[in-house]
Amino acid sequence: MVVHVKILKPFISVSGMTLLSKLTGFAKLAMIAAFFGGGSHADVLLIVLMLPDLAVKLLSEGLIYSAAVPLFVSLKDDSESLKKAFVTLAHTTAFFTLILAALLAIFSDNILGLMTPSFTSEMLAKASLMWRILTVYVFCVFMLGVFASLLNSAGFFAGPAFAPVIVNLSVILAMLVNKSSLTAERVALITSIGGVLELAWLLFLIKKNRVFNSFSFSDIFQFDKVVCKRFLISSSSVGVWSLTLPIMPIYERTLASMAGTGGIAALEYSAKLFNFPLALFSMSLAQVLLPAFSSLDSDKRMNLSKKLMKIIFLLLLPAITVCYFGAEGIMSLVYKRGAFTNENAAYAGELFSVYSLALLPASLIAVLNRQYFASGKYAIPSAAALMSAALQLAFGRFLVSKLGISGIGWSAFGALSVQFLILAFGLFTLKESGQSSKTKDVGI
Repeated sequence: MVVHVKILKPFISVSGMTLLSKLTGFAKLAMIAAFFGGGSHADVLLIVLMLPDLAVKLLSEGLIYSAAVPLFVSLKDDSESLKKAFVTLAHTTAFFTLILAALLAIFSDNILGLMTPSFTSEMLAKASLMWRILTVYVFCVFMLGVFASLLNSAGFFAGPAFAPVIVNLSVILAMLVNKSSLTAERVALITSIGGVLELAWLLFLIKKNRVFNSFSFSDIFQFDKVVCKRFLISSSSVGVWSLTLPIMPIYERTLASMAGTGGIAALEYSAKLFNFPLALFSMSLAQVLLPAFSSLDSDKRMNLSKKLMKIIFLLLLPAITVCYFGAEGIMSLVYKRGAFTNENAAYAGELFSVYSLALLPASLIAVLNRQYFASGKYAIPSAAALMSAALQLAFGRFLVSKLGISGIGWSAFGALSVQFLILAFGLFTLKESGQSSKTKDVGI
């Protein structure tokens, strides 16, 4: 089977940049492990760094992107309308993100207190300060969602995919320069500065690639109420189930905290490894697919999804097998240095071996959701995500109490498997209706 060049070329670009992003991300995390180990100091830093990870996850799962890309694709032949739509979405996103960032800062003590019942008052105060610093990064990431959607809909993928590397390199450089005086607060501050640099990078790409025929200062004040309404309706539909995305990582970290000291660090180290193949292959493919799906009619979307799911299964099965049986060795290879010991590797490997099973359903969900988004359907993805969250909430605590740290992995695998089955049932038993397209077929 040969993948059509319209999908293959951008996929290779995104995947390559994602590989670079993940490698620098691993280097960053390995340095954090060496400096802070797997104890209480690592727990404080890593629980706070969950905030930017959640913001990125919300975008990768479709919030903003799922509504913006189909809109931009539909306007790509009308530069003035596209420009007005872009400015409208940027204003709208900035307004709501500022409110979100303010709420996260104001209620940081309450949120972190619920997430980390085992934290002392000193640890909680330190974590709360860093959390507030990182709200700047959250704002930047959501704005990046609008800018990246514009670039992707215009056929530019590699440049936006490079943006996370900027943050990772910023943190790595800061840690190398401040070896003798490195603090968790400095890591949080540099992360937020990296987010600002990401934003500047995408603005530069928009100008460099001449996405618009012209752009003047007065264009910044444009606003289209119709476009705003369409965007809010679509993104709010995705937002309903996207609300479960931050809930589950927070809940998982609560469970990890209950498992004892070092539990949060073990979960963070495992999650980073889990997200490597997920982002490198599945999420990179999903990012390319949304613009492609948006330009296809319903029958072509369906055929493409079926073939892609077969490919994903065949490619990921070997990776899952290696991760499951070689979890402890992988943990030792990646993280064992400095304060990270054999005991830390064994504990984190216990979780990672089971967590890796969730890679297949998570990957299939990423592709199927894009098909729903491209056809303007959000009810089934919302219902599937809510059902998945409910199952994990219902059984997570029980499984951890019986199985220890690995119970987090089993609850995630079971919940994501159910979510995939609901999405697949909706697609292959209900006739999909979508708008026809004049675009040529993109197939495998």
